[in-house]
Amino acid sequence: MYMNKKQRTGNYLVKCAYCKNKWLEKENPNGVYGREHACLKLEQLITKKQAYFETFILPRLSHLSKEQQDKERYYRSIVEAHSLVVGAEAIVWKQKDFGESKACNGKCLSAKNSACECQCRGRNHGLQHLR
Repeated sequence: MYMNKKQRTGNYLVKCAYCKNKWLEKENPNGVYGREHACLKLEQLITKKQAYFETFILPRLSHLSKEQQDKERYYRSIVEAHSLVVGAEAIVWKQKDFGESKACNGKCLSAKNSACECQCRGRNHGLQHLR
């Protein structure tokens, strides 16, 4: 009988649903990933969300201060668009109780999935995509 134990590695595989780009980011305490990413379709989505906010939501927020309105505009357009498009998945190292772990190789360095089974314990997993 064997058991697989999973340990988080501190790295996240981040990908854009529109342009299909994938990259690696270090774990963030606030859980926000991909804020620096920009692609044409994401920019178009942000523009649409900003227009919707200006047309339909902002008139209902007239009781708020200008600073609060700007904060709402930012969160309801840019942050919301990123959360819809950019996804992050924690990279985990699968510890096996049987046999030796595999040696780290190019497959690990260029990995685009979130499971690592080699000796590096996930430290080198996907490093080729690190920004």
